[in-house]
Formats: sequence, structure tokens, C-alpha cells
Amino acid sequence: MPQNVPRTIRLKNGDVLTWPRPIETCPAAKVVSDYRNEAYFLFIDETFREFFGLDDPSGYLCYAAVGIPEREYEFFKRALAKTFLAYESYIVGDSGLKLREFKFEDFRRMERTDRERIAAEISKLMKMYGSFFVGFYVRVAGVVMERVRSDLVGTAAAVPDEHSALYDAAATELRAELKGTGQSEAIARILRFPVLATAHFLAYFGCRFKVMCDPRESKEDKAVQKAIDELMTEHFVRAAPTEALAYLGMDNTRESHTEPGLQIADLLAGEVRLFFESHPALLTEGSTLALIDGTSREEMEWWEIATGIHQKLGRIHKIPADLRTALERSGGTSCLPLYRHSLAAGMLTCYTNLGQPRHIEVFEGNFFEQTD
Repeated sequence: MPQNVPRTIRLKNGDVLTWPRPIETCPAAKVVSDYRNEAYFLFIDETFREFFGLDDPSGYLCYAAVGIPEREYEFFKRALAKTFLAYESYIVGDSGLKLREFKFEDFRRMERTDRERIAAEISKLMKMYGSFFVGFYVRVAGVVMERVRSDLVGTAAAVPDEHSALYDAAATELRAELKGTGQSEAIARILRFPVLATAHFLAYFGCRFKVMCDPRESKEDKAVQKAIDELMTEHFVRAAPTEALAYLGMDNTRESHTEPGLQIADLLAGEVRLFFESHPALLTEGSTLALIDGTSREEMEWWEIATGIHQKLGRIHKIPADLRTALERSGGTSCLPLYRHSLAAGMLTCYTNLGQPRHIEVFEGNFFEQTD
């Protein structure tokens, strides 16, 4: 990404505006800029329900990645140990029981004020030790509709209102890929949006990174890890060579109870999932069946010179006031807003239920949807 170059916004009436890029204005950028050209550990966790069979449109895949500077990790762990003792006391009381690690399923059962207190302490430590995180959420409906949209590019201006046959055909196609030898490739296609965003954020600061994952048992868990590794070592070499060079490999030999970074990734994956479940309008508001391409006209468009070509990156529109409030204040369900200052590039990422890859610009107050 070119540094210190504002993004060009074209309005439908012909006006041209210049806006700052989210990566240049978000709080996390100020924190990570102190670690330019250094190495990061990138701890990854994912959670899913009724996803790989694609039978339930409300099934989901949720992903979180937590970046911690390698040189700060030991200090982060020691500081976090004090917070863990407070967390443990909230969970077990005076029973004499001991916990091995932070777990979101335990954390979410705590009293609201206690949850927010622990989340605020972890958030403070993340900022103190140069950390950031990325969150991604998609429902089955969004994954299938993204395939429907992709299949129509160049042949239609929009997905037809009646698209059940197209949906069923796309689901059948994807289901075969997710259950067959191409499973990791299909998952890589789904995850390319958040994984590239993560790599792009770190490459902006010249940082290298090693991915850390918990050893997994299920075929699906292992396929997710394989997909991330292949994205970095194969796909990005061609599409994003700078980001590919920053990748230092994957370590999936360390169990979560020995790695606090993996535990924080588990907490944040749970918070991201709960946040989207509590605010489903983030997956529907302003989404449309119309395809976004080089010839379509949107009210606000982001244009960029990429690979020497001036091209439209996608559509921008404003986040409604109620959703902006939800992103800024903890409302008693998810504590995710308490971590917002550590969001990489100040963004959450998702697919809308109509299949549009969407960045949620938390501090700029925009939805950004990529071209189909």
C-alpha cells in the first residue's frame, strides 16, 4: 500500500474527494508503528457451527488473529498473568479449583461488569505491548452468495431477485469442494479477504510474522490451518508478493494452555462471533444484489492506482448511527467495543448475507464493499 497517499473517492454526481485511509488514522497503527521492521507472532483461532456442510444458511465461520511483537511476548505473558488470577477468581470463586487458561465459553458466563473489567484490562495490555487484532465473520448464506455473485460477473448487472436455483447450484459446488480434495483451497478462497488484510497491515510497517495455531484434531480445523499456510506460500507470492515475503511460516505445535496469545485469540474469536450475532444488521444493512464492477455506478466509489492501472476498488457508504453506537460502546452482550482501539486498520471484516466482502471501518464510520 502506498504510504501517505489519500484515497480517492468519486461521487455519483462527478465530484472527487480525498479521504485518509483507515490504516493511517486508526489507533492500532500508532501502536504498531513503534515496531516497524520487527517480527510479530500472529496467533490465530477460529470457531464455526454448521458451516462445512453448507446446509444451514445461518451456520457461521468466525476467525480472529492477534498480533504481538516477538520481543514483547514474554513481557505480555507476565503482565497478563495478573489479569488471569482475577479472571480465575471470578470463574471459580473460593472453590479451590484452578483453571489452566482463558476460555471464551467460561468468560461469557461471567457477570457483565466482571467481564467488562477483564476485557478492559486485556485491551490495555494489548495496547501497552504493541498488539493488534483482526476479526472476521461470515454465515453460510454469505459464502454461497459470494459464489453466486462471482459466477455472474461479466454476464449480469445484478443477482436476480429470484435466485434460489443459483443459490442451490453454488451450494452444491462449494459443498463438493469443502468435502473433497480441494477443501483447503475452498477455505482459502473464503479466508483470503481477512488473511490478506492482516498481512497487508503488517507489511505496511515492514513487519514480518509467524503464524501460531493450536494443534487441532478435526479435519476441518486442520484444513483451515492448511488453507492459511497455502494462501501465504502460494497464492500471495503471485497476488501480493510483499505480504508473502513477510510470512515466516506456521507453528501449530503449541497447545493453547501453554500460549496466552492463543487464549486471547480464542477470547476475541468468541467476542467477534457474539458481536455479529447480537448485531445481524452488520450483515444486511445497505447490502444489495447489484454487482459492483468497473462499469457500475455507486453513490461513493473508492478508486486506486493498482499495478499501474487506475481502477475502482469498491463501494463506500455510511454506517447507520445505531450500528456506529454498537461498535463504540459495550452493550452488555459482546465486549468487542472495548478492544476496538486494537483493531488492525480500525476495521472488522465480514461477508454480507448477500455475498459482498465488507470491511467495517469502525473509526471512519463507513462500510466498504469490494468489487465483485
